[in-house]
Amino acid sequence: VACRIPEFAPRRTSLVARAGGRICGEATLHRNLHGWSRHVGEIRLNVASDRRGKGLGYALAAGVVKLAIDLGLEKMVAYMVDSQTAARKTFERLGFRKEAELVRHVTDIRGAKRDLLIYSNDVSHIWAAMEALVEDYRPHERQHDAAEDVDEDAAHILVSGQDLERRGHLFLRRPAPHVEEVR
Repeated sequence: VACRIPEFAPRRTSLVARAGGRICGEATLHRNLHGWSRHVGEIRLNVASDRRGKGLGYALAAGVVKLAIDLGLEKMVAYMVDSQTAARKTFERLGFRKEAELVRHVTDIRGAKRDLLIYSNDVSHIWAAMEALVEDYRPHERQHDAAEDVDEDAAHILVSGQDLERRGHLFLRRPAPHVEEVR
């Protein structure tokens, strides 16, 4: 079970996974509220070693990506070391692509120099699609057919089957400000 933990500082929001009374994973969205990168969010992901390879990291990362989109961010970045193959695959499944590689940039716990990979996902096209949808759908300007059942609260954008598989349904609603369980 994962739950969103609202923080007092809106610069960070975390999703936390618990099992057996202990935290076994967390994903955090970091964002700047001002300045030239206020449209960008950084995702940080940690999963306990005994829970890796079971989809928990993907579920947490996907939840934070959805949160970032819901908050109106246009781009997300994630940093990882070149040896973190599973993390790279997780973020690639979510639409991230390698944007930069800083050679011998970090030192691991054994003292070895590692390359730092910077992955990004530009989701501004999703916002453009949402704006186009809103522009195309103006209920006050069109005749409503009684046979047509329009549920504005359930409006979502289906970008493509591949995008849905990577991101899930992209809802227009903002996330609730309280703790909520994610299964």
